Amino acid sequence: MSGHVGLTQRNSLWQQTGCASLQLWYSSCRPKTQALQQYSLTAAIFGLITLAFLLGFRDAWSPRPEELLIRNEWHSTGWQMREHAVTYSRRVSEVYIAGDNATTSAEAAQDVLLEGVERDLAPFRHRGITLQMIEQAYCVGTADVSSFRVQIIDNQVYIAGETEGFHDLNLRNKKILASVIGAFPDSLPDVDFVFQGSDWMPPNSNGTHENCQQQGPIFTANKQAHDAHGILFPDESWLDWDQTQALISTASKRLEWHKREPRLLFRGAPTGDRAYWLDTPGVLESEELDVKVVSEWWGAGRSEYLSPAEQCRSKYLLYFAGNTWASRLKKLLLCNSTVVVHPSPYVGFWWHLLEHGHNVHVVEPIQRPEDSGEELAAAVRELKSNDTRAREIAANGFHLALHVLTPEAILMYWHRLLTEYAKLQRFTPTLHVDAIPLDRSIFDPQEHVQRPQWERTCHICTRMA
Repeated sequence: MSGHVGLTQRNSLWQQTGCASLQLWYSSCRPKTQALQQYSLTAAIFGLITLAFLLGFRDAWSPRPEELLIRNEWHSTGWQMREHAVTYSRRVSEVYIAGDNATTSAEAAQDVLLEGVERDLAPFRHRGITLQMIEQAYCVGTADVSSFRVQIIDNQVYIAGETEGFHDLNLRNKKILASVIGAFPDSLPDVDFVFQGSDWMPPNSNGTHENCQQQGPIFTANKQAHDAHGILFPDESWLDWDQTQALISTASKRLEWHKREPRLLFRGAPTGDRAYWLDTPGVLESEELDVKVVSEWWGAGRSEYLSPAEQCRSKYLLYFAGNTWASRLKKLLLCNSTVVVHPSPYVGFWWHLLEHGHNVHVVEPIQRPEDSGEELAAAVRELKSNDTRAREIAANGFHLALHVLTPEAILMYWHRLLTEYAKLQRFTPTLHVDAIPLDRSIFDPQEHVQRPQWERTCHICTRMA
């Protein structure tokens, strides 16, 4: 109570002694005060305009929340960061374990598989996909190897601007498109996209066109974390997947677990310098490893070659990528062996289903070639120390490849991808002047003309000097 009285008395005293002097000061300073108020009002208005501009600029060019989700979900070592993913509703280990409920849990795992579509389309949710973006990707955004434009109009597929492909890569990818049309002859939306079939995802090329400044989306079989413009799709390696499943899984069932060799097996030819990592004395002389680099130019040679089915003889199989990635991972899983994965920053559309300790065994990235032998051998010793756990990992990987990644699921992924992609298009696809029907592109040598990228017809984008 005394505090309240003291405060009242101080206020009264201030009013009696200071009011007159305050009024005198205010009258003398009033013109300056008015000017200051006017200046403050102007500054406030200018500040609000600037803030609105900056917010608009941020919305137009900064990553959207959904873009940040995809970037946070990736990691320099690929799917090891799967534990911290925020773009998927569930972990595969939560919905799918090989056993009595395999059918039901496989369907749940396939739902998680389809969530990969949202992952890749998230960067385009805010702004959509414009014709300028497609033209940008078509005219400069793709590489000169194994790229072309795909248009689906009235359930007919057209190919435009095909560049030279590696071996039969282009042909096989066009056959994949033909299988998608065959599976959904009347239910595919009109879409227009650019396809890249080579190993490397073309880099972001923002600002390289006068009229098409913004990088367009590119369909690609693999990508890294920073390739937000890449849209992953089931590539040509899934062609005849049903036959591959039957062949390898049948071979694996003939080989009982306790009769398999307890060594880590690898047969292949990683591209680039990575092949030398598996051809060191530490690798070749290790009793825990059965690793041979099989190449027509060097290494063990053809005499050491083993087919995918023959590789099922070992309890442990090594996945080791080359320059980018290797599509053979799904085949290794079909052996019902424990797949030891050396991580790579390049991932495929389904690799978010891989979990260390559940369906694969992921090792730490090897830093030096001379360390390859000991670090891979250490992984084998770890698996041997808990054979029951190793066998569970093998079984879960096997069922993932056989019952989750079914041919029907792959087609459904394509359907979901094209359907959701079409919703983001801000234009109605019309037939491009370079386009020819898919069947003529495959069967008619006179129509099937591969051309360099710079010979593509570009109506909107202009190359910058």
